Amino acid sequence: MKPRTLGLFLLGAALGGCTLSVTASRPRPNIALSARPEKLTLQLEHDVRDRYQVPAQQGIKPIDVNDWHVSLRSGFDAAFRNTFQGSGDPLVLSIERADLVLTPSAVGVQSMRTTRVSRRSRVQRTTVQTGVTAVRARITYRAQLLDRSGKVLATSAATAESKGSTTVASEEEMTRLSGDAIETMYEMIAADLFKTAPAAAPPASAGLK
Repeated sequence: MKPRTLGLFLLGAALGGCTLSVTASRPRPNIALSARPEKLTLQLEHDVRDRYQVPAQQGIKPIDVNDWHVSLRSGFDAAFRNTFQGSGDPLVLSIERADLVLTPSAVGVQSMRTTRVSRRSRVQRTTVQTGVTAVRARITYRAQLLDRSGKVLATSAATAESKGSTTVASEEEMTRLSGDAIETMYEMIAADLFKTAPAAAPPASAGLK
């Protein structure tokens, strides 16, 4: 028997393609924060690219990531638009890094082939190829909460994983997984930055008539 080798993630619609593909998603983070008096805006820094390719790794094909900014902004709006509706001093959520990768969540047999050693021989040889049969999405991120002067109020840096995985290598499933990981990322950011960071002081004119 030949040694087992880790094959590419070749399930579903990806069988005939050279890369996997991720496009714009609509993340819906599960966040419950008390209303705050500030405005909050999103700032995507230079290293957060809108379109890029993740090289092949861990037995998974290359990934073409498209409209990444659209997905990040959509997740931001869903996460915080109902919390920051005031007219107080503005805050900025600066995302300095948000790198998407797919990681194996299951490895199994992809193919098995039995052949004779030679035409005259009765001895058979079985070749088993294993590879990635399921993946999950992972985002390595770094985010900072800034006040109007650019002062850093708090920082969140970690790795966020999708809550689920998939065995189907279609664009729809890859996009769904990436959106799932964005949801986790914003949930982690909210826990790190807004449940501990003090609210900014209200404008000097607040309460005056």
